[in-house]
Amino acid sequence: MTFANRLERLVRERRTVLCVGIDPRIDALPEELRARCSDIDGAAEAIAKFSLEIIDATADLCVCVKPQIAFFEQIGWRGFRVFEEVCAYARGKNVPVIADAKRGDIGSTSEAYADYFLGESGIADALTINPYLGADSLEPFTKAALANGRGVFILVKTSNKGSADIQDRESGGKKIFEHTARMVESLQTDAGELSSVGAVVGATYPEEAIRVREIIPRAWILVPGYGAQGGSAQDAYKSARADGLGIVVNSSRGIINAYGKSPYKEKFGTDWKSAIRAAAEDAARDLELRVKN
Repeated sequence: MTFANRLERLVRERRTVLCVGIDPRIDALPEELRARCSDIDGAAEAIAKFSLEIIDATADLCVCVKPQIAFFEQIGWRGFRVFEEVCAYARGKNVPVIADAKRGDIGSTSEAYADYFLGESGIADALTINPYLGADSLEPFTKAALANGRGVFILVKTSNKGSADIQDRESGGKKIFEHTARMVESLQTDAGELSSVGAVVGATYPEEAIRVREIIPRAWILVPGYGAQGGSAQDAYKSARADGLGIVVNSSRGIINAYGKSPYKEKFGTDWKSAIRAAAEDAARDLELRVKN
């Protein structure tokens, strides 16, 4: 089964497009876990505990998880070990893993990255990749993904304000993000209604999202910017196909840090696991599969 097929099956079964982002920032961990972070070994244990509990709390509510590798890398090799543990744990629970590592390079370097994340024994089901070096830098990733039932999400129109600095510049009468979307389309050599070669398009730019969907109608689109960054479910669905398929919408802080925010803080107190579960339930309902409007 292709990565695109797996996502479609899970979205149809679970009736939501929720992707849970796993961003274990040490300074935002629950107090009982922060107390363990007096040294690197303790920090690694705390990050692992937090991340695995997130998966346990949300595995049946989402269609994928997206661990951000930076928050694991910050503690060195121990963090890499935890990252691999988290990926394996989620996949063991039938939750596809999108490794948010934004890799991108040329030649043998891209091949090495692609093998680690997306090879036959790769640690993830999909990977975010940066297109700045051009199509030849993306081909090792798409080749590995399509050969091994994995996927890629290529940065097209990101959710941050500074994305306009480059992505909205014009060249040849079209904006850079439009050129990038066309590059994504050229790499979709797999068959099927939806491709395993997808894109990243922020919910914070709904009009641009409409344009990207016009250019790459077969893409699965990973949508950041929902929730804490200001994007609504309605904004996120601008990237969807008419039937509501073709998107997974990421929520990180709004779920994994819910224990410190209203109304979850008042309801659950120090029970951070229940707060995460409740926030995920709310997000899954907000992001229920729907016909696009």
